[in-house]
Amino acid sequence: MNRRRLGYLALLAAVLAAVVWVASLGPDPAPPPTTPAAAPTSTSPTTPSTEAPTTTSAEARIGEVEAILQDLYYRWFDAIYRQDADALWEVVATQTGYDDGVAAIGAMTFDRAPTREGVMVSVKELLLDRQDCLVAFIDVDVSQFRGVGAETSGVDVLWPDSGGAWRLATSWVHPNDLWIRDCDELIRDEDS
Repeated sequence: MNRRRLGYLALLAAVLAAVVWVASLGPDPAPPPTTPAAAPTSTSPTTPSTEAPTTTSAEARIGEVEAILQDLYYRWFDAIYRQDADALWEVVATQTGYDDGVAAIGAMTFDRAPTREGVMVSVKELLLDRQDCLVAFIDVDVSQFRGVGAETSGVDVLWPDSGGAWRLATSWVHPNDLWIRDCDELIRDEDS
């Protein structure tokens, strides 16, 4: 098999793992918490630039990445909730990611409409921070609109699009998985 085909197979495996995770986040019969957790605070724009980070501390950069991911996850779930397949392209960077989002439309259950504040993202570790690839090991909690038990951890790989906004490329389970290949070897669509 050639390298490109192996890269696509690795991407497909990662996205399928993400779909299984999303499908497993079904609602729990217990009511959601009545007091929402505080959303991460950040002064970064919702459409981040691919320029080198301008913050002076690692803590500030983690806050920026949390805000980027909170925005992406909110828009992902909102597009699925509204059954707007076209909006998925503003969030995902791959055809497989788009196809997975389309498959979730109508299949994913919600207790209420998604809200940006209902997406809790915590960066456990920033694994890679480059202009062309951003990788973070994170915790995500969307139980405020998906129901109790809608929390997970994993590694997200983000690619910038031609407009400078970050988009979700692939997902992995563990920080020591082979995500670096998604940054260094996968061929990106010219239109991304």
